[in-house]
Amino acid sequence: IKEYFHNEPPLGTRLALQKQKKAGKQSVAKYVIRRGDTLSAIAQRHRVSIADLRSENRISNDRIRVGQVLKIPST
Repeated sequence: IKEYFHNEPPLGTRLALQKQKKAGKQSVAKYVIRRGDTLSAIAQRHRVSIADLRSENRISNDRIRVGQVLKIPST
């Protein structure tokens, strides 16, 4: 459980702020797709629209692959 929250801290939490500070100059967040992920779930988790997620990653449909790395647009 600890590992999950360190890897995917909820927005607005202390862990999220620490992770953001560690990233430092890395302005674009990245997300590696896991089994069972959908674009809508990823967009909701990161509080971005599906359209913005598609645009940032040049995706024209809902097809994503396990292991694919998505750039998460800043909000």
